[in-house]
Amino acid sequence: MEEFIRRVMDAFLQGGVEDVVAALCKGGMSAPEAEMMIKERCDNLAVAMYSEYLKEVDRQVRNDLENRKGWVVNKRRDSRSILSIMGNVEYERTYYHNEGTGEYRHLSDDVCG
Repeated sequence: MEEFIRRVMDAFLQGGVEDVVAALCKGGMSAPEAEMMIKERCDNLAVAMYSEYLKEVDRQVRNDLENRKGWVVNKRRDSRSILSIMGNVEYERTYYHNEGTGEYRHLSDDVCG
């Protein structure tokens, strides 16, 4: 969990928060320009947070051997992209095979919906 929080905070700080504050304080920017700049940075931060959340869910499922009995990792780092209202969210997830039923599934999708 601490690693997840650190990654989200890194995304927040790398998202250009300082640039936004500096640009707003410097002035010379119209209200619509400021609004667009703030929205872009917020969307970028939201995309980064969403991506980190999805990665964290996948990590927790992968490490929870008790709740995924019968499921074995078939493929790690299976790339996925979701177009959200905030932008394109890219992440990697784990693909599993159930040796008893022969079924294949991304178990983190069951958690995230």
